[in-house]
Amino acid sequence: MKRILLITLLCLSIVSSVFAQADTVEHVTKYPILIPKIDVANAANPEDPSWIFALEFFPFIKWLSLSQEVGFVSDIREDETATLVSSLKYRSELRLYSPTFGSGYYDFATYVGGSYQRRDLTINDNYIIGYECEGDDCVYYQNYEGDISTTRKVYQVHVGIQMRADRFVLEGDLGAGESRFTVDRSPFFEESSFVEKERFLSEANLGKKTYVNFRLKVGYMLWRR
Repeated sequence: MKRILLITLLCLSIVSSVFAQADTVEHVTKYPILIPKIDVANAANPEDPSWIFALEFFPFIKWLSLSQEVGFVSDIREDETATLVSSLKYRSELRLYSPTFGSGYYDFATYVGGSYQRRDLTINDNYIIGYECEGDDCVYYQNYEGDISTTRKVYQVHVGIQMRADRFVLEGDLGAGESRFTVDRSPFFEESSFVEKERFLSEANLGKKTYVNFRLKVGYMLWRR
């Protein structure tokens, strides 16, 4: 999966560079555009603060863009005892923009988009695992210490606004959708439960949930006329 992301980013860069060179010669249009960005709001995410980098690509028209985000989790604030073993977050997004408005130097555009995000996170920690459980009562218990692999998939719709000042870009949006949080239970069998409730991995946190988040990104426009 990492190879696919790297190949995708490389292809976007090459394609954008080729079109930009042709555009410079012909002076017909300022598109395509490639905008690298960093999500500063994700660094303060209360669940899994992350460093997220994004590339937004406008192929030929200003009202449609494709984005690819990739990053990693830097900490888990809900569970201070956990040690991060590995992490990867990535998101693919399609956006539709409104006509721009503003003063000329400061241009604004609203947008709506749909995205798919996946987070693969492996931690090392100590958990109490229960077997043959009914409600809060289990027949058997196991104290497990080791690596635990998790996956979270998120489908969202985003509504936001983007401001451009020459080549600099600032944007913010609100996203709402559904997440599915799963755990690889193979180290302690499938028919098991996380007994502790106030933990990062608890049965209450797993499964499907409503997922709402805010993103704030800054960027710099590349490869335009």
